[in-house]
Amino acid sequence: MVADNGFVNLEQLRILANSDLLKDQLLVYFDLKTQREVQVATEINNLTRQMLDIIDERRSFIRELEQRLPTNVMTYKTRQEQGPAKG
Repeated sequence: MVADNGFVNLEQLRILANSDLLKDQLLVYFDLKTQREVQVATEINNLTRQMLDIIDERRSFIRELEQRLPTNVMTYKTRQEQGPAKG
C-alpha cells in the first residue's frame, strides 16, 4: 500500500482511512509516516550500537597489542610518530 518513496497516494489513503474525509486521511498518513520514522530511528540506533561494539572491540585489541609489544618496538613507534631525528 505504501509506495517505494514512502508516500501514499490519496486513493490509498481514502481506502486505508475507510473515509472520504480529509481529516481521517491525514491522520492515517501521519500515522504511517510516524511508524516509518520510528522504524528508521530504531534501525539507526541498532547500527550505532553495532558500530560502538566494533570500536570497543578494536580499542581492546589495540590495547592488548600495545601491552605485549616489546619496549624497543614501542620506542621505534614513538620515533616514527615524532619524525626523523635532527642532528
